This record gives sequence, C-alpha cells and structure tokens, in this order.
Amino acid sequence: MIRRFVSLLLLLTMSAGAEVELDKIVAVRQSVQGETVRLVIETEKRVPQASAFFLTGPDRLVVELNDALGDVSLGKAPAVSMVRSWALKPTALNRSTLTLNLAYAPISSDLKVSTVDSPPRVVVEFQAVGELREKYALTSGVTWIREDVVMNGHWTRLNRLLFDPADPQIEVMLGLAQEKTSAREPLSSMVRRYGALAGINGGFFASNGGALGLVYREGQMLAPHVSRRPPRSGFGLTKDKKALFGRIAATGEKIKDLDGGDWSGAWIALGGGPRLLQNGLAKITADLEELGPKGNDITRRAARTVVGMTKEGKLMFATVTGYHDNHKEGMQFGPLVGWLKNENVVEAVNFDGGASVDMVIGGHIVSDGPANRSKEKPVATALLVKDSRERLDCQQASWNFDRTSLPADGESESDLTVSLNTEAGKPVADGTPVRLAARGVRVDPASGTTKGGKFNAKVRSVREPGQAVLTLMAGPLTEQKTFTLQGGQTERFLVRQFETVPVKDKEELQKATVKVQALDGWGNPVKGEIFECSLDGGDKAQFTTGDNGIMALELDLPKSGGYFTVFHSSGEVRHNIAPLN
Repeated sequence: MIRRFVSLLLLLTMSAGAEVELDKIVAVRQSVQGETVRLVIETEKRVPQASAFFLTGPDRLVVELNDALGDVSLGKAPAVSMVRSWALKPTALNRSTLTLNLAYAPISSDLKVSTVDSPPRVVVEFQAVGELREKYALTSGVTWIREDVVMNGHWTRLNRLLFDPADPQIEVMLGLAQEKTSAREPLSSMVRRYGALAGINGGFFASNGGALGLVYREGQMLAPHVSRRPPRSGFGLTKDKKALFGRIAATGEKIKDLDGGDWSGAWIALGGGPRLLQNGLAKITADLEELGPKGNDITRRAARTVVGMTKEGKLMFATVTGYHDNHKEGMQFGPLVGWLKNENVVEAVNFDGGASVDMVIGGHIVSDGPANRSKEKPVATALLVKDSRERLDCQQASWNFDRTSLPADGESESDLTVSLNTEAGKPVADGTPVRLAARGVRVDPASGTTKGGKFNAKVRSVREPGQAVLTLMAGPLTEQKTFTLQGGQTERFLVRQFETVPVKDKEELQKATVKVQALDGWGNPVKGEIFECSLDGGDKAQFTTGDNGIMALELDLPKSGGYFTVFHSSGEVRHNIAPLN
C-alpha cells in the first residue's frame, strides 16, 4: 500500500536511474575585518553550486548550496550589530541553506561570491554597513538631509529639512486636516492639497481630530490649548517670518508666552510639547507640561517630530524614526537633545510623536524605516514649507530592462538602465546618489551616482525561482519593481528512504517513508510535477510534488523487504527496501 505523507527532510539520493552522490559540508567559518563579513563554507569533495542573496520579512542573508548536506557546529555568529544569529539547515533533499538573521539590512546589496577548488569551498562577503548620510538640494533654498545611523545600539533614521524662514521665496504654512479643527487627513494629502514642497506632522489631537494644543493661523485663534492640561510648548512665526519658541496659552484671541517671549506679532502658531532646547541649553519640560510619568507620559523611546532653529538662523523640521515601527522605536528625549545640540540647534520644541510621525517630500514619505509596513496615519495639523523656485530633486523614474525575467540558473544577467528626472521632467544633476536594494536576486552595482540622468546596473540570477524585488532609492523617490526568476523543466529526481518501523497490530508488515523530489537542471525544486509509483511491481499510483518539489509517501510492505519504483518521463528509479530486523 502507498499513502501520501507530509513530512520534512532526509538522506541518500538517486537520479533518473543513476546514483547521485551528495557532498558533505565539513565546516562553516566566519570572520570580520573592519566592516567586511566573510563566510566560508567548506565541503568534502567538490565545490557545490551556490547562490547568495538578501531577503526581507524578516531581513536575512541566504546562502544556498546544492547537492551538499551536513550537520556542522557553527559556533558564534559574526560579531557585528547587524547580525542577530545564524543557522545551517537542510531545506530540500539536495540543498542546505545558511541563513544570517539580520537586525537591519545593509545599506548596499552588494555581495561577492567566489569559490576555491582546494580545499573545495564557497566564500561569501558583504559589507555590514547600516549607516548612511545623504544630502539633497530640494530647491536652491531648501536642503534635505537623511541619515541612517546606529545610536545607543538602535538603528535610527534622522531626517532634517533646513531653510531660511526669512527667504522671500519660502512660505511656512500651518495645514489643517480638511480645513477643519476637528478632522484628520494624511500628511501626504495635505502636502499635495496645499501645493507644498514638503511637510511634517504637527500637534497632538484626539481620535476625532480635535486639536489638543493651541492652533493659530493668519492672526486668528482656531483652537486654544486644552483647559484640563497646562499650557504646552509650541512654535510660531511672525508675519515678517521671525521664528518663535515658547510655552504658549490662549488668552482670548491672543497668545501668551509663559516663558516671557513676545508673541504679539504671531502669524501662525502651533502647540506641541515639551520644550527641548532654549538658548542652546537643554530644557526638557515634560513634567511641567504633564507629558512625563505623572501625566500623558511620552518620555519612552518612540519616533519624534521636532521643530528647531540652528545657530546659523536656519529653521529645521526634523523627524526621528526606527527601523520597524514608529510606536516603539526612535529616541527618548535625552538622546534627542544630544543629537540636536550636535547639529548646532539652539531652540527646539517636540511635536506629536509615535505612529503620527511622518515627513513627506513631494508626495513621498521619507521618514519611515525600511521595515515599517504600517499605513500612513491621518493627522490633524501639519507644518508645511513651500518654495516658489524650481524643484531640483528626483521625482520621476523610468526603468528599462533588456530582459524582464531570467532563468533561475545563478548565471544569467539582465541589463538595467534607470532614467531619473525632476518634477519638470529634466534629468537630475550628475552625481545624484542612487541605491538599488535587491531581494531574491542580485544587482551590481547596488549603489552609485547618475550621469546624464541615468544609472546602469546588471541584475543577476540566483538559483531560487520566484518573484524578486528591486527597490530604487534616489533622493525622496522610492520605487519598487518585481523581477521574475523562472525555474526549468524536471531533468532529474531524487528518491530517498528514511525511517522504517513495524506496523502496529500487523506483525508481518513494516512501514517505510520515502520521499521523491523533482529538480530542474540547476538544482531547483519543481512543484506540481506528476510521478507514478508502484510497490513490488504492482499497480501504479499517481502523485504530484508540492511547493517544495517533494512528495512524501508511506509504504506498507512485508518485513522481508521489497522494492519501490518511481516512473517519470526523465527516467525511472527502482529503490530496494531492506528487511526489517
């Protein structure tokens, strides 16, 4: 009797009637030199076919080895903060996979894979660099800086917009969700609706969008501070574009600064809190404003939105976010103030944080970390910057592949040219930084700069059929394209037996588990492949391989042994099953 059986992995192999010898993995070593992580996988007899590539969800580096199995001790994982752990496991009848689980992905997807014949081994190298600093001129008057850094052991994304508030071409606007004081709207929608260059989320709000802090626009009090809470710190601008920072309260239609400042000329004002810096000195007013442990405690680590002023007189809109989410990752106020002081900020106020935090440039959210999959949270207010001058940053991308799919053979290549243009359709300036993050495929180079508004790269196949993803990052623009790796037809199949046990209540029978795997010519599993099987020359039964290219069968046969035959258009295999002692 033959029964379908669902199980995992096993040990000896045959292919189309001829035995195929699997090699043995004898050692896996790692070393770190500077920022370079080097992995060495040594086998006993020959160099295996190997593919290396990055994947997301979660972030990991995968090294796959065909026709090589082994159970070796790995020892400690590479001693870099990027690598959390590593493991070597069989993932098919013919394949072992070395996986490095990553706390965050490297900035560059560049991978170097090489082989050595004696002793046979595969060498994989990558740069464990998670930090990056990019600076762009959005216009001739507005600069955007984005940094990915590791601070206090945590991956952190820092975004800053810097501009002169007195610049006659620049206007700072206070955006209202749906032009109401009790509504919510995504920041990206407000940036688009107001025709702004960029923006950040604003003050705290209730679930219905009602403002929980002072809102003052064009000389009119739209919402006072909430009476059940003390006045909180905020930011404002006079009509002649002088920046204001203080702890503000509404007194009728006027604004009073409890820190003693003169707000009589305010044109816009928005409450947030707490204060972070005053006259270049730390001044965290969380307890005073009931934003500490005895109030609406917001002092834990979380994403942050900040408005500040530098020593040089530049107004700064900033966000601080984490890798995976904005609710639990980001900064506490102490490190936040330290970072601001390092950036020559002398005045600063905190605004709504956590899941509300967003910075949008030209309709693109630039503040979210690479693994943040949350949807944009609608907010009540926003601070927006508008510039009447020509935009200089990248806003449009055109992808041109010479082949949109490749065989999953680990060797084929496709040429890619990306053309990058400004909002006006002009090529971006030469030297514009470009990065390509490759997941499930390889790309070379993974980073560089434009020339004539173009960036060229080669997409390289790996031995893993499916949909790969390429992510383009050029200034605020982030775009994704899928790329198909196609497996081949079945060219060989493996038959393996493992585990033979007596059949309960049937002393004359034994039960054997056998697995059959269909493989293409590059060693990739083939799903949906039909086989016929028979036991001891009896009637044939038909079976189909699963997603992993494997079908698992249970055989009931005499304890004296027997044989099992697999039939396929590529050949047949007869496998003898020994007597059960």
